[in-house]
Amino acid sequence: YLVAVGNQGMVFSSSDGNIWTERGSVEIGTTTLNSVVYGAQGFAAVGFSGKVFLSANGINWTAQESGVTSHLNKIVYGHGKYAVTGDSGTHLISSDGVNWVNTDVGSLPYDSIAVTQDGFISVGQYGWLTQSTDGANSWQEINLGAHYFKQVIAVGESIFAYDNYDIYVNGDYTPPLPTAKPTQLSMKDRKTGIKTLDVAFGNNQFVTVGCAEDYCREGDQGGVMVSANGTQWRMITVPFI
Repeated sequence: YLVAVGNQGMVFSSSDGNIWTERGSVEIGTTTLNSVVYGAQGFAAVGFSGKVFLSANGINWTAQESGVTSHLNKIVYGHGKYAVTGDSGTHLISSDGVNWVNTDVGSLPYDSIAVTQDGFISVGQYGWLTQSTDGANSWQEINLGAHYFKQVIAVGESIFAYDNYDIYVNGDYTPPLPTAKPTQLSMKDRKTGIKTLDVAFGNNQFVTVGCAEDYCREGDQGGVMVSANGTQWRMITVPFI
């Protein structure tokens, strides 16, 4: 069962990925939602103004108290916990999706977070990354210089951070063999004018989607790129939005 969320309270669900049904929710209203994930307690969605919503079926939603008012940008589930990153250094953690703790790491916005083999890693502005290996109770801050990381994913022991047009890799992913021991971070340029707005890994394949700007507008040319190893990419032509 699939759930997608978006601007102005939009929620869609699908049982097969082809046919989607809009699921309007009075509880969510017009709250812009940035991310959704499925975990042990069901679907959890996060968005503007610190809003968190929980649903057992992706249709009926209940608001939860996050304890923050900053925008929440990405939610993941791993190691038995929901983890969220957002603006103003927000790093939220919850085991049940209801009770949330903010392990704040400063004032910068963090746009993305990923589940690693031993914890979590998040990325944000000005080259900052945070990493946790204790269940997101505390975070180690790492700075890589003048970069604006938008997305991060972890595959095996390798980590892929996306800075609009470029990819920064920690580790050596070689499908379908086990990943090698992580090495020094290196940059891989995708050689395209399409900015990465989101990235995913599945079926031994990396996929990025994006537009020429930081968001896609009606009439924009969207861009989809695929890769088997996260470093060598090919563009897939998609219609105008």
